[in-house]
Formats: sequence, structure tokens, C-alpha cells
Amino acid sequence: MFNHNGKILGLSSSTSKPLFVTCSVDRMVKVWNYYTNQLVHTFQMNEDPISVQFHPSGLHLGIAFSDKLVLINLYPEGIENKKRSGREIQTKNLTCVSFS
Repeated sequence: MFNHNGKILGLSSSTSKPLFVTCSVDRMVKVWNYYTNQLVHTFQMNEDPISVQFHPSGLHLGIAFSDKLVLINLYPEGIENKKRSGREIQTKNLTCVSFS
């Protein structure tokens, strides 16, 4: 239930929260809490993600696809709608994503 079905393509951790995120060839992006060993968020994508990156604050994700970058806002626990797609930026030949 908590594992990916296939090869993991990207992994990133938050510097301010006990979270890490993975993306896989099964088109799933999963956010994990490594203190409690629990799955926090799951995102089913329509395309194969290439790379994933946590913002240092732990509140935003960047997911790279071959033709676009998707930014997702994660909300703190206790808010009913914990995940919401932020915005898509069209690109070409994207290979990785990184916040600076």
C-alpha cells in the first residue's frame, strides 16, 4: 500500500520538516513523514514524472515532467483540503527541478 510499483525516479527531503517526497514510474508522487513512518500525501499524475523537489520550507513541491513543471502547495495538517495544485509552467526538455 505504501510502496511504489516500479523504479523510484526522484527523491527529496525537506530541511524544515520531517518529510521526504518520492516519484516513480508508476506515475505516483508520495510525501512521507520519516518520524512516524506514515504516508502523508499521494498524488496520481497523468504523465511520468522525471524529478521531484521539496521547497526548503516543506510547504511546496516542484514536479518535473518532460514538457512542464508543476508546483504544488502542501497545507499544514488540520486544514481540510491539504493538497492543491498550484500552477503549471510549460517548458521543453526538462530533466530536473531545484529550488534556489
